[in-house]
Amino acid sequence: TFKQRVKTPIRYSNPFGDYCELTIPEDCDVVILAVNKGFGLEPVGLSLPHQIYVRKLQDLLVIHNAKEIVAIPASSKNYISVVGEYDA
Repeated sequence: TFKQRVKTPIRYSNPFGDYCELTIPEDCDVVILAVNKGFGLEPVGLSLPHQIYVRKLQDLLVIHNAKEIVAIPASSKNYISVVGEYDA
């Protein structure tokens, strides 16, 4: 079973499936999906804010044997890129 322990409602009107309607800051355009296995958060995917489908969340919980999944709003405009040089 999938318990909704979030402050956002699950919507049922999308033809692609049920989805969670997130209220996110205006400058955020991506959502980081992270699972909690009991010892901290582990990022497992990215999604657009309007594509947080309930089925995707259920699948991620099962695949990663997790207790909880967290959707973290983020901005793809503000990021750090670290480039390493490797000897071949």
